[in-house]
Amino acid sequence: MGSIENLLLKYYPTDEIPPENNFPRWIETEAHSLYGPLISTSLHRVHKALRLANCNAGDRVVDIGCGDGRFCTAAVKIFGAEFALGIDSDACAIATASEIADALAADASIRLDRSRVSFTHGDVRDSNIRELIRESRISIAIAYLFPEFSVDLKDFLVNLYNTGCTIVAITFDLANIAELRLADGFDKAGEDGIWVYQQHETLRTSTPVPNVLLVELNRPAKLNAMNKTLNTTNADVVARSMWRELRELFGAVSADADVRCIVVSGGPHSRGFTTGLDLVDFVADASHVGGSDPARAAFAFFDTVSAMQASLTAMETCRQPVIAAVHGACIGAGIDLITACDVRYAAADSVFSVREVDVGLAADVGTLQRLPKVVGNASWVHEVCFTARAFSASEALSQQLVSKVVDGGHDAVVKAAIATAALISEKSPVAVTGTKNVLKFSRDHSVEDGLKYVAVWNSAMTQTEDLRVAIATSLSKGAEKPRFANRLVVHAISPPAPMPTQDPFLFAVYHKDAYPAGDAKMQAPKRGNGADFDPQAKYRMYHGDRIPGFPQHPHRGFETITCTLEGLIDHTDSLGCAGRYGNGDVQWMTAGKGIVHGEMFPLVNSDKPNNSRLFQLWINLPKKSKMTKPAHQQKKNAVMQWSENVPLHKSADGKVVAKVWAGSLHGVAALPAPKDSWAARDAGNDVHIYHVAMQPGSKYTLPPPARAGANRTVYFVEGARLRIDGEDVPRHSAVEFRQLAQTSTAAATATTVLENHGHDAVELLVLQGMPIREPVVQHGPFVMSSREEIAQAFSDYQRTQFGGWPWPDDAMVFAKDEGRFLKIKGRKRETPPASSTTGKSEGNSADAKKDEL
Repeated sequence: MGSIENLLLKYYPTDEIPPENNFPRWIETEAHSLYGPLISTSLHRVHKALRLANCNAGDRVVDIGCGDGRFCTAAVKIFGAEFALGIDSDACAIATASEIADALAADASIRLDRSRVSFTHGDVRDSNIRELIRESRISIAIAYLFPEFSVDLKDFLVNLYNTGCTIVAITFDLANIAELRLADGFDKAGEDGIWVYQQHETLRTSTPVPNVLLVELNRPAKLNAMNKTLNTTNADVVARSMWRELRELFGAVSADADVRCIVVSGGPHSRGFTTGLDLVDFVADASHVGGSDPARAAFAFFDTVSAMQASLTAMETCRQPVIAAVHGACIGAGIDLITACDVRYAAADSVFSVREVDVGLAADVGTLQRLPKVVGNASWVHEVCFTARAFSASEALSQQLVSKVVDGGHDAVVKAAIATAALISEKSPVAVTGTKNVLKFSRDHSVEDGLKYVAVWNSAMTQTEDLRVAIATSLSKGAEKPRFANRLVVHAISPPAPMPTQDPFLFAVYHKDAYPAGDAKMQAPKRGNGADFDPQAKYRMYHGDRIPGFPQHPHRGFETITCTLEGLIDHTDSLGCAGRYGNGDVQWMTAGKGIVHGEMFPLVNSDKPNNSRLFQLWINLPKKSKMTKPAHQQKKNAVMQWSENVPLHKSADGKVVAKVWAGSLHGVAALPAPKDSWAARDAGNDVHIYHVAMQPGSKYTLPPPARAGANRTVYFVEGARLRIDGEDVPRHSAVEFRQLAQTSTAAATATTVLENHGHDAVELLVLQGMPIREPVVQHGPFVMSSREEIAQAFSDYQRTQFGGWPWPDDAMVFAKDEGRFLKIKGRKRETPPASSTTGKSEGNSADAKKDEL
């Protein structure tokens, strides 16, 4: 008996766990008296949550927020599912099911292992948590949401949902569930405070190995029969069908840069691959379609069949290769499905049949069109289609319907298919997609037409970076294994909401506010509400009252970089330092072991608008530097870059101007970063920060990284039309290049080509750097490496206030007529230079002027 069963026997003896339909009554009586109100109430809600998520014997469940997982474990057992992982609520620690069970069985406290997890804003892409989720094959996640649930947890759930996992959110006195909004269309009221976020009813998706998607047909009780509607008594559930979900899933996956190969199988608890069309469902639906008019009924039937055909064609036209892994019965529409796949494997126990003639139909969704081309034996095809007889896996192999027969059942054939998919995923995705397209075209055209097609295709596709990487690594005689970049990974952004970042960056936001003229006290016409971040408003007050901005607040463990474009900022801090900067200035502040500062936006113009535009960035500090002295206490650190001194790079045609805020660009070096920064010049971490302004019709190339494995993100914040490496990018997007080049050979050629092909100017923010790859635990303004360090940060702040606040106002601003200045305690007051220009132009020895588009 496994550890989970032992756990249940200890806490929930078998004779006390009632059948599912009696569970609520048991909760109200025995469980309440045995385990107390909190446990009984939680058990009841978890049970209801799993029921709403259609939990069944094929599911593996993760518990997020309950810590020891005992509520979830008991409820999961009732449904015959399996408990897989426990994760604490801020997604910074984890324990496997066996570890939880062993600890509870021994009456020991749960010690969740934080060494495995290093999150940035709950990022499920973290390799450690991704590996655990992959190994555990999670299909349902139960999350407990309290009023103070964090942005980290929300981000974690959104990313987990995007992997195909069903999310069940259980709320406790959460007033505004709209804050969660895991996905559009899933914000309706839940039942008893339970919200279910589910992408698919009839399919399960997972990522067993990197870049490989496993799609499992998931109607085990119906032998994976392919239904047209979802049989449900819940009127609030949107009807789903396997046909529809196949079409939607493969349409979406085709554009997914992270997926390079797809495996389709029956689920591990299914007795076979599929028994084909769900005849009961289909006949019941067809009986009332079209009414009594035969012509209208025919039109309705035609539309239905066309939609079903499109579902399987979506698999055939999907960019990625699709491998079918068949076990058990593959009947009727199952043959239609697998002939739309590129590769077919079968378990030795597989049985096939083109069964349509036995139910009075001609196969109408692909078999009669694709099967003859797949096997090339017309006589055999006619025989099996006319007779509807069953044939074995060995016969399917002899007729070339499948390319491999695997000894064993479901697990063996899926393992073999995944191994082949993993091998395919190591190849250039551009080359693999091209090969699939050319093969498909040539199947349906003459040799001559096929040759012309591949010539045209390769005339464009040989420009890919993958070709140079493959050739270079080939010439290295196997010294390095080639690793090819995914296609662009694009995220939508909605300023002023935080934008997605990659290690070493923690946070990035673009503030753009059209403040009106201020009054004599530099105040706005409206009063703030304490947290004004309304994206629809012309301007926001943020945490300010009458003057917008961010009154005094603490930081520890990272650096803030404030890059201004328009408007002024008044800075004050707990070290007694102060300044007014803006209109192109950059302030770099190392929070280190702790600092309190305020950033207010005084509306100094009383006769015209006070437009404000700036980027606020956080870059992490490695663990060894988190307790360094704050920047203003480090005499050699540059804490202010006046706009007059910010280095610029200007393209040869003058259409592109790039501000170099960190690192270097085409020979133009930025001003030095603080000495303990991850971006310090002598640290060798390839950190670069640019603001790139591009006129219409301009083109610009970002250089390759100096080191293999650097992350790069391009933020498209202003403008209408942009191409990156030949692909159109939506307006307001963040485009990620993850670990830009995995080898030194690839790094030398991994450039990024930007093209403004619209009629408006384009503005971009570019962030790049080597990942720190250390655990990240964030709570509000503190970013450390462990929860214990976070707790210490709160304790230190409560005790010392990080030096206290020496200013008369929490939202300190300076005189209206005050110019730009910097005053560091113990040093002379500093003002911008009267005239200074730094820059370099391609093809022009003259310095580039500080000009903006």
